[in-house]
Amino acid sequence: MAAPKRHYFALALLLVGMLCLALGFLGSNVIPSKAYWSEQQAEEYADAQHDAHAKSHHHEHESAVEEAEYQEAMARFERISQQLEEAQSSRDRVPLVLKAVGVVAVLCGVVLHYAGRGSGA
Repeated sequence: MAAPKRHYFALALLLVGMLCLALGFLGSNVIPSKAYWSEQQAEEYADAQHDAHAKSHHHEHESAVEEAEYQEAMARFERISQQLEEAQSSRDRVPLVLKAVGVVAVLCGVVLHYAGRGSGA
């Protein structure tokens, strides 16, 4: 790679890396929680929780229909609960990934910068 191109590429890697690091450290303040879990999903979760709780009070489901409704309510609640867990883990994972990408980009930029200087370019 030509020396000026290498220099600009190294600089670009350093800038991208620092941007990723900044976003990784400030991610929870910069990225809104709605990006992970919407108000509609929150309402769905509350409705599913309420429905499952209400139907669980009928411990002795008198008919097969009541039992089926209870099982359906529990399945709905478990499904939306899984989505909530995924949103929570994604919120934790995104800043970590950004930090890792930032570190790798900065290190590559530094190595590329000094490799260009060492080759006499």
